[in-house]
Amino acid sequence: MSAHQTKQLTPLDEALALALEAAEPLEGTEVVSVPSATGRVVAEAVRAEADVPPFDRAAMDGYAVRAADTVGAPVILTCVERVYAGEETSLSVEPGTCIAVATGAPMPAGADAVVMVEHTEATGEAVRILKPIETGRNAAPRGEDIRAGEVVIESGVLLNPARLGAFAAVGRSTVLVYAKPSAVVIPTGKEIVPPGEGPLGPGQIYDINTTTLLASLEEFGADAVRYALTTGASAGNDIRLNERKLEASRNFANKLWNAARFVISNLDGAAGLEGWPRPTPSHRQDRWILSRLNRVAAEVQGFMEEYQFGEAQRVIHDFLWSEYCDWYIEMAKIRLRSGGEGHPSPLTVLAHVLERVLRLLHPFMPFVTEEIWQTLTKYLPAEPDRPQALVVAPYPEADASMFDDEAEGEMGAVTEIVRAVRNLRAEFRIQPAQSLAVAVSASER
Repeated sequence: MSAHQTKQLTPLDEALALALEAAEPLEGTEVVSVPSATGRVVAEAVRAEADVPPFDRAAMDGYAVRAADTVGAPVILTCVERVYAGEETSLSVEPGTCIAVATGAPMPAGADAVVMVEHTEATGEAVRILKPIETGRNAAPRGEDIRAGEVVIESGVLLNPARLGAFAAVGRSTVLVYAKPSAVVIPTGKEIVPPGEGPLGPGQIYDINTTTLLASLEEFGADAVRYALTTGASAGNDIRLNERKLEASRNFANKLWNAARFVISNLDGAAGLEGWPRPTPSHRQDRWILSRLNRVAAEVQGFMEEYQFGEAQRVIHDFLWSEYCDWYIEMAKIRLRSGGEGHPSPLTVLAHVLERVLRLLHPFMPFVTEEIWQTLTKYLPAEPDRPQALVVAPYPEADASMFDDEAEGEMGAVTEIVRAVRNLRAEFRIQPAQSLAVAVSASER
């Protein structure tokens, strides 16, 4: 074969089929305590045996009343008892009376609402209700969180702290999970000898890397170790792997996870998400982040073609951490809190950029990106050609039509002004709560 000839690569679909054919499913299960089950895959469908909560309860501190008694407020009712969480009362709320309740306390018989303590004035047993209240307000009905017989967790779900909380809510202290996969490090080279296996021969050394890598995988996770091994690496140079680098990689994974959690929580139940795969931005902030996303995709593509994987990771890291998380998400929160009054919702752009960043980052952090992507896509309208998994999704390519020099220039000025103000605060030790009058002198352009 000449230097200009290359071996024909196996097509992706064929390679994937070969890998799946060779892979064997994990067999066996074990019962573990719920607090120790983070990161495990549940092996049973878990149903609630009773309603959660198992009784009607007060949703906040206040007074349990008959809503009809508050019509025409302000009115004065007689407080006949005080009930705390974990207690119950044999008394009923009769016309003209009320019972003081703490958050989580069972609702007394006869009461159908709870008046917030802030909307009352109490003098001894006399309680002045300042505002009328409607039936059901501030009272959580039995089974509001989980109904008896409802499937809380499906079999095959990856467990995280929030899902483990659902087990605790239905009274489960243990959970059946699938056997844990093993991580194997296979060292190569005749000079490598496993520790404890006989004396060293000429030119041989004991294997250090296997022990270090397995311990790092246990403490920091596979994605953090993979990312630490490849970030900042250049061809032909040794890699200095230390705890600080591993911690930084884990922090980056946490940053991604928290950003995704924020976006997904706002997508839940939201309308108007159609067109998220290709947004048509009108707001300056949206135009800016989409322009930056596509420029990053172009940079990453160039670095990947030149096998500069460390540089590709650096570009993705800086975009996600600084531009998307620290700037765009924080600016988007203002529009989200305003309910979209006068401004387009940022949700489609938030979702689009996050989904594309997950694709960009997937070769370097495959496990956390796959988990987030699978969850994210459940909250988005279906695409005609959506892949079944992120691992087989097309890698993003830059769309030059989304480049926006004007938006990038304007947002660049905004970020520089904010940084300048922050620097002044730090230099003169001005407290964050203290307002400043800032004058900006700009050119006519």
